[in-house]
Amino acid sequence: MKKQVYKQFPATLISILLLIFVALPAYGQVAARYSDYVKTNDDTRLISLATEIHPAIYLKGNTDMKSFGNGDATVVNTDAASIPMLYATNPAFGKVELIKITINSATDEAVILDLFKTASFTSLKYVLCIYQYASCGGKSETCLPSKTDKLCKTPAESAVRVLYQLSIPE
Repeated sequence: MKKQVYKQFPATLISILLLIFVALPAYGQVAARYSDYVKTNDDTRLISLATEIHPAIYLKGNTDMKSFGNGDATVVNTDAASIPMLYATNPAFGKVELIKITINSATDEAVILDLFKTASFTSLKYVLCIYQYASCGGKSETCLPSKTDKLCKTPAESAVRVLYQLSIPE
């Protein structure tokens, strides 16, 4: 009887592990530094969205939502506290191509943007996390790829590009 149980154990263990890995959602990509990505890919649309004036939605404090500009918003500017507002079913998010998230403190890094839950963003191409404090210490950026990956969960099959930028106000 014991031999039969021991023979079944490896097969059962493999089946359980396989089931766990299949059941877990798949996350993909590694966050890229904004300036490196732009240089390598010559992405003029991203440069335009990130640096020029476009119709935009501003989210603040997880309660305040304001739209500016003529036409459909193509950019959302948000603080970390307002990330849950991005999960709402909102037709105003339908043409948004860029979400810019401002990270001001280590507390902000605890909030997670789960792109699995952003169904209203049907045109989303980019997420840019802008760190406005010395997250890695000094002006170092070495920890930002892993911190950004934790902050922004992206489905493995997603075409959304996740980027980060260190921009400490003087």
